[in-house]
Amino acid sequence: MGDALVRRQCGTAASPEASTQRIRTGVTMWDEQFDTLLRKQLSFLPPEEPITGDTQLRDYGLDSLGMVELLAGLEAAYDVHFRDEALSLEIFETPQLLWNALQGLR
Repeated sequence: MGDALVRRQCGTAASPEASTQRIRTGVTMWDEQFDTLLRKQLSFLPPEEPITGDTQLRDYGLDSLGMVELLAGLEAAYDVHFRDEALSLEIFETPQLLWNALQGLR
């Protein structure tokens, strides 16, 4: 996962150190590459807005073509293959669900 850090807005951040953290959702974290691949498909997401684990991907512009492009990008970047029977619209609902599915393949 490396030391890739991503700026994230925190409601009570008093210092720059407090507002910079790894992308973290629940007990899992994703890396900068995952974040970058997601952002390419989220045309309605402002560049400065953080992606959280429960971000509704369709609300930010992920459509069926974007899902295919994201899937291909993830497979190439992480050297994995999503089996057809494992794919569902639900795993593309939020970043957390998608990250969990990706981690299950690694």
